Amino acid sequence: GAHAPGAAHATLQALADYATDPTFRELVTAVQRVARIVPAGTQPQIDSARLTEPAEQQLIKVVEKLSGELSGELAGFVEQGPQLVEPVNTFFDDILVMAEDPDLRAARLGLLAAVLDLAPRTIDWQALDNALS
Repeated sequence: GAHAPGAAHATLQALADYATDPTFRELVTAVQRVARIVPAGTQPQIDSARLTEPAEQQLIKVVEKLSGELSGELAGFVEQGPQLVEPVNTFFDDILVMAEDPDLRAARLGLLAAVLDLAPRTIDWQALDNALS
């Protein structure tokens, strides 16, 4: 693979710059909360018919808005991503993700997977979360 050696380094440099920004740290924490609970291989899906709680609807709204605006670039995610922080935190405060009803649980995990889907794939959020905390 012809890997541009600068790419990963640029990301690390950018992350070092962002790391001092409290808004970005909140975003990393929110993404990591999501990453911790979503099982590997969960397909992103938004089932707005099943997810009717206000906290679910709010998160769906932001995810749908951002999915139209983001291109997988770190800079765009850093700029737009903080819109996710409050809805993600409210979702975790108000919603029992691991609901007993398997369909509801699947719908909630699908929504969270859609949140993760917005985040650039190139970043190890867990490592970043650990590094920042």
